[in-house]
Amino acid sequence: MQLKTFAIVLTVLILQACGTKKNAGTENKMLWISGYKTECNAGAGKATCLVVSSESDLAEAKWDYFCSAIEDFNFEPGFLQKIEVQVIALSGNQVAADRSSLRYKLLKVLEKKKDPRLELQGDWTLTKMNDVVLKTSDAMPFLQIDLFKNQVSGSDGCDSFSSMIQRVNLSSIDFGQPISTLKACKDMSTANEFDQAFVTIKSYNVVDNVLYLLNEKKKVILTFNKKSITTADKRIHDIFVAEKINGETIGRREEMPRLEINLTTMKIYGTDSCNHFNGSINNVSETEIAFSSLASTRKMCPDMILPRKFDQALEQTSTYKFENLHLTLFDKDGKAVITFLKVD
Repeated sequence: MQLKTFAIVLTVLILQACGTKKNAGTENKMLWISGYKTECNAGAGKATCLVVSSESDLAEAKWDYFCSAIEDFNFEPGFLQKIEVQVIALSGNQVAADRSSLRYKLLKVLEKKKDPRLELQGDWTLTKMNDVVLKTSDAMPFLQIDLFKNQVSGSDGCDSFSSMIQRVNLSSIDFGQPISTLKACKDMSTANEFDQAFVTIKSYNVVDNVLYLLNEKKKVILTFNKKSITTADKRIHDIFVAEKINGETIGRREEMPRLEINLTTMKIYGTDSCNHFNGSINNVSETEIAFSSLASTRKMCPDMILPRKFDQALEQTSTYKFENLHLTLFDKDGKAVITFLKVD
């Protein structure tokens, strides 16, 4: 009951830190500071905020955004810090417009340790589901967990999806209800099973770059390996314009098919000369690359022959080669499906 009351008091303080409501007096408070900051709304628009908790037991702690500065506090990415702060209520003439009526000052750092939640950050490829090892394919389900944006996105092997992370503690996690595209793929068995499993996730464990997601009965139902792009050819992190599709040269058009590859976010963007698309990179190495199912606009242009050829060729991509400013994508049989020219 004491922790609950203290959490309510902290929530009120945090709301005051982001607004202009006044408080009276001066008091000391204990706060846990997360090992990462995240995007938040701070009255005047988007900002980057601390993530804090007032609870001494972090196993199931409630975390909140903290919009104010803490004088003399040194944020250290990757480390949880338990601190004692002095909270000072300012008088009306001391408060600038749109600023907090509370001032926070560090008294001392009580404890510091690594934040294990940072191990979740990154891109993960599904390897096992409900105790069954999956066969490697071009459409493997994957996750991208971004704690800094408080978001998870990915693919179930057919549809792309995204969701805000509702809660993440030292071992428990709640991804919330995902928003998904509505494609109809030839084989929906893996996608359907993944979707059903994903919404039951309640906790996690990360060991040696393997992510285990568990349901409420503490049973591992999804297992992922962390992706690595250490061997990827960094030269493909660029923007390209298509020159050939299936060996046929593309004539000059007002809008040429384009592809942008971003190895930092593991995303691709572009246009097939009619519709714009985006998607994720499931896997990339020195010679191999596999894309997720792409999300696309649905315009009908006067000439849809080229866009359809481009879309089909991009879906067949299995390997690549970059040479003399040209990026060539190949299908699983080694046939060149699209040749691009670097333009940026």
